[in-house]
Amino acid sequence: LARNKARLLVGLQQQKQDPNSLASLAFDEALYGSHPYAHPSSGTLETVPNIEKKDLTDFQNRYLVAANASLAMTGNLTLAQAKKLAEDITANLPKGVAADTLAEPKPLTQAQHIHIPFPSTQTTVLMGQLGNKRATDSQAQQQQTNFAVGNEVLAGGNFNARLMTEIRQNLGYTYGISGSMNPMLARGP
Repeated sequence: LARNKARLLVGLQQQKQDPNSLASLAFDEALYGSHPYAHPSSGTLETVPNIEKKDLTDFQNRYLVAANASLAMTGNLTLAQAKKLAEDITANLPKGVAADTLAEPKPLTQAQHIHIPFPSTQTTVLMGQLGNKRATDSQAQQQQTNFAVGNEVLAGGNFNARLMTEIRQNLGYTYGISGSMNPMLARGP
């Protein structure tokens, strides 16, 4: 535990030297306010030192249980075979109780502009808003897949995306530009 906490703390210290990390942290905090998504899952310089073995054990006992298991399968399986396989995989897990449903974040009521001074010749700009949550029915899943494919062509983070071609290659305004939507259990960015 001490070794992993020390490793995490080194990584969190390094984030202070990375403008992309600083921008992402500020973006999440501004977008999500008091929602759990506002806080980095890796912890903070203030929270990591306070983690004790009991915290990890309590987390394991509460959340790493069959009632919270989520499995995705592909392959040449019938529904009955997939169900049987899922039951076999989770059979040795404690049954447990399903976690509470994650609350939806509150949408911002007005735009925010946050400037973080950083001694660098480059600038990081993040813009965004709340998007969709992870789809659970087949029609919504297809819509999210369609969006992801379209986004990859228009704004994906590769050099073939139209946004990158126009803004970087044709106009020379930036080293890199991309767009995305990240559906999560609650509305993602």
